[in-house]
Amino acid sequence: MNKYTFLFIVTFLLLSATPSLAVSGTSINQRDRDQVQSQTNQDLSNSPQDITPSQIRTRQQTENQGDETQIQVRQEVQSRLTQVKQNLVNRVYGNIQKQLAKRYQVLMASEAKIQARIQNLVSEGKNLTPASDKLAESEAFKLQYQAALGELANQVNAIHQSTEPFNQVPALRQTSQKIGNILKQIRQVQVEAIRLIINLND
Repeated sequence: MNKYTFLFIVTFLLLSATPSLAVSGTSINQRDRDQVQSQTNQDLSNSPQDITPSQIRTRQQTENQGDETQIQVRQEVQSRLTQVKQNLVNRVYGNIQKQLAKRYQVLMASEAKIQARIQNLVSEGKNLTPASDKLAESEAFKLQYQAALGELANQVNAIHQSTEPFNQVPALRQTSQKIGNILKQIRQVQVEAIRLIINLND
């Protein structure tokens, strides 16, 4: 093989290989660009600008649900506490109401005995008008008692509709004291009627 033939063969090979290398280089460069573009798109889809609003909304929803749960628990506790207060006030003044009614019944039994004593003495020919008149003064107090006791009963019954039952205590106490004073006046009338009866016998 002479020198010219060798150069021809080498030149031919180089010319044949160059387009292949160019295409191969082009293919490699295109693959790299596609990979870079794909990674870029993925990075953009996961960027903080897109994720943050969703995360914020989720966090806000969780916080709101937590707040609503706390409010609900507070309301349930407050409701139970209010019910306990209602039961306490209702029980205390319900008992006071019963005690006042019982005292009234005792006074009425005492009045009946005094009235019977007056009638017995009248049947013996004695003048018991002063004692009878004095005992009759209790009728006005009886009316006051019935009205005040009805007021107390309404107040006690209304306790279960009150959201602040302890605030109702002063009114309940005042009404109870008023009834107590009325009962004392009825008792005082009876005592004075008995004195008149005793003075008459003397």
